[in-house]
Amino acid sequence: MRNYFIKMAATTITAIAIATIALLTIATGCKTRTKQSTDLSPAGLQKAVEESGFATYTNERFGFKLKYPKCFEMTPPPENGDGREFIWGDVSLTAYGCLNIFNDKAEDRAAQDSTSIYRNIVGNSYTSSGTTADGLLYYQKEVLIDDTWYTSVLRYPKEYEDAIKDIKEKSVDGFLERD
Repeated sequence: MRNYFIKMAATTITAIAIATIALLTIATGCKTRTKQSTDLSPAGLQKAVEESGFATYTNERFGFKLKYPKCFEMTPPPENGDGREFIWGDVSLTAYGCLNIFNDKAEDRAAQDSTSIYRNIVGNSYTSSGTTADGLLYYQKEVLIDDTWYTSVLRYPKEYEDAIKDIKEKSVDGFLERD
């Protein structure tokens, strides 16, 4: 009988320890801005990007790669696996692929973009910039390769214009360029 109580006590203690570890893991894992510093200002972003550098995201569904600042938070992937979003405060970087089911050309994509103030079409690629409905600026690059559109979009408040230059160059302008 004594061995039974010892086994029960050990089982209970083990269960409590596992539950405690699980709760701590959940509690610390649910913080949404763990990679970000508390300084979300343009200068804080610039400093964080300089200190953390860039990582490479590889999309399994479409096979594209995107360089993104390591200090950005990677959001959960969509169910269809078409891309990913990376966030730093009000700054976001999104990359995704989509099948060209309407056989659009770069000119067609440009014609659908009613909010851009800048458009540039070169072959099968289209670059644009403008203002979103919620007042953020955006810079976007779309490239058509083998019946798939690959898109990278950087959205940011106007005051971040100088702070995002390195991100714009590496993550949007450099999107889909080969090493």
